[in-house]
Amino acid sequence: MNLDKMIQNFNNGDDEFLLFFGTTHEETIYRFLSLVKHKSKLDQILWKDNDNLEYGVNNVLHFLFKEPEYREKIIDNAIDYYSRDVTKVGDRIYLNFNDIRDLSDFFCNEEFRRGEMTSGEIANSVLSDDFWEPYDDTVNDLYDDVIEELSPENLDKLGNILLRQIGNTKIESDDDDLISTIADEQGHPEYVILEKDDITRILKDKSATKTLFRNGYVEGDLETDLYNLHGNAYNGAYINELYKMVWNALGDLFGEGEYVKDEILRNINKYRFDITELFPLVIGDFIDAKKGYTDNIQNYWSFNSLVNELFNYSSKYECLKLGRIPDYPDHIDVRNNLNSSFDDYIY
Repeated sequence: MNLDKMIQNFNNGDDEFLLFFGTTHEETIYRFLSLVKHKSKLDQILWKDNDNLEYGVNNVLHFLFKEPEYREKIIDNAIDYYSRDVTKVGDRIYLNFNDIRDLSDFFCNEEFRRGEMTSGEIANSVLSDDFWEPYDDTVNDLYDDVIEELSPENLDKLGNILLRQIGNTKIESDDDDLISTIADEQGHPEYVILEKDDITRILKDKSATKTLFRNGYVEGDLETDLYNLHGNAYNGAYINELYKMVWNALGDLFGEGEYVKDEILRNINKYRFDITELFPLVIGDFIDAKKGYTDNIQNYWSFNSLVNELFNYSSKYECLKLGRIPDYPDHIDVRNNLNSSFDDYIY
């Protein structure tokens, strides 16, 4: 059988002749293709979208990927295959996401984390636009957790609100030492009529402040608003810490990304990573990991799905695992959030 006939049979899936080239399927294909290369006939091998090759397709791609000319052809074809999330602009290759929640696909879902959430579920939650509140009860003590953490400016604002609410209210003085002292200073030991300086002194004293709130002097939803302020500050600080962990993990895999305007849907921004160096490596590693399998780079609808498949078949790739998940946010971050969002809750 001449070589041209062998090539024709090979392209048609009739590979019985390969038995003359070795004992294993991989060995026979490599020796056959080496002969084809030696005779300068590699261009006759129908490697693209050829289902007839079956289990041999990745062995063929593996051989061709080492040839610079075919390596570029395979890469360009892969870009076309993954046009759903991969584009080539000039000489750069980009991985695109219209919804950054899709980035959670790269995180592990088999190892359970805090609150029965996996790394993938945490990533999806922090990347989502949907409301997520990991903690629904964040205040242990209203004074310690909120009022004492306020900046002088915000404490003064809170004082003005209290003065506006209860400035003309008689505050009984027998419930607290500081309030009793202020009552004596005002000349009526039984009660206090709050003035600006008085409210400032009271807010700096835990017992006196608790007396105002505990005994029902504070009106309206102010106490609830202070609880909500802390809940937002606490959860915001915690989510932001997880957010950094998620993006750090993504950065280790893809590098730094950026938001760009979608050229087709101009009113929509998409997020993209430059994967010019990474893309050929992934394609080559996938071909290598899938030698002997029927599925190949042409069977996947996106680069995202291809990488996720590599997590299962290649020791070089692992799904992203978040490190130790903190039980609570950084105290300083919570305090900063409290003060920066004070005006949104307390007015």
